[in-house]
Amino acid sequence: MIVRSAGPRDAGLAPAAVCLAVLFAGTGAAAYADSESHADRAHDVVEVSPSGTAARPGDRRRDVVLVRTVHAQHVVLLIAGLRRLGASGFELLWRVRTDAGTWRVQYNADIPSTPFVVVYPPGDDEPSDCLAGAHRDAAHRRVAVSVPRSCLGGPHWVRTGLLVRHWVQFDTDVRLDDARRTGLHGPARLGPRVQKG
Repeated sequence: MIVRSAGPRDAGLAPAAVCLAVLFAGTGAAAYADSESHADRAHDVVEVSPSGTAARPGDRRRDVVLVRTVHAQHVVLLIAGLRRLGASGFELLWRVRTDAGTWRVQYNADIPSTPFVVVYPPGDDEPSDCLAGAHRDAAHRRVAVSVPRSCLGGPHWVRTGLLVRHWVQFDTDVRLDDARRTGLHGPARLGPRVQKG
C-alpha cells in the first residue's frame, strides 16, 4: 500500500514539526533526542548512463549537502538538505539499519504531484502500512521525514545513509548523489549509530 505523506496540518506531523523548529532555530536537537549530522560536499552529483558515468556539478536540485538523523522517543526524523530544493524531480532514498534489520524509506518527489513516503521492511519489496510524515521546508532547502519508531521495529539505535536519485531517462540515465561520499559506489554509505534519546 502506498501511503501519502502527512500534510502540514496532520496531527501525526507534530513530532517532526517540533524537532524542525528546534533544529532550524540553531539550538541543537531537543533534549529528548539523540542526533547526528553530516555535511556533504557540494557539486558532486553524477550521471550514470549506457555511455558511462559523468560528473554533473551544475545539478543543484539533486545535490545533497546535509543529512541529519534525530532519534527521538517516538520517531526517527530523517532530514535532507539540498543545494536547491525543487518541488519535484528527485527521490530521497534512505537506508536505515537498526539492531533488528535494515529498512528502506523513500520520499518520492520524482513526479510533479504530491510527494509521498513509503517504508519498506527488511528483505521486502512491498511497502509496509506504516504512516510516515513529511515536511518540505523551502526556506531552509530541507525535507524532513518523520518515521514512527514502531515502523522500524522500535530500535535501540539507527544508522542511516541517503541517496538522492532522479531518472533523467527511465531505466537508462539516472542522476545520483550519496550524502556521505563522492561518486557512485553502490548502496548509500551509512553513518554512525544514533541511540534513542
